[in-house]
Order: sequence, then C-alpha cells, then structure tokens
Amino acid sequence: MKIGKKYQTGLSESHRPDLQPNGKVVRCIEDKGNDYLVVTSDEEKELNTWLVNEKHLTETNTTTF
Repeated sequence: MKIGKKYQTGLSESHRPDLQPNGKVVRCIEDKGNDYLVVTSDEEKELNTWLVNEKHLTETNTTTF
C-alpha cells in the first residue's frame, strides 16, 4: 500500500521546473496504477499536488515535512 508513504523527490531538469515538486518531501495520497502516484507537499504556504511516476521518487522514513 503506497497511500500515506513519504517520498523524497529529485530536482527536475524539465523546461518547467516550477511545475515539479523539486527536492521536496511528499506524501502519496492516491495510487493511479502503472507506477503513477498523486503526491502532495502538505506545505501550508504552498499546498499542491502532482502526478509523478514512482521511478522519480525515493522512499523516505522522515516524520516531518
């Protein structure tokens, strides 16, 4: 079960890095299947969600955001 797990994101090198969760700790809120997860940063100042392939995430055991 991936929902609720925390991951560290890498730094995006895409043409729009502002649309990626660059270097953030994120939490999975939905598993879309085919290794795609909906993740959120849970930051009060910048609450956002992203659809990310699991290969771009590293599972982390951190307890804080």
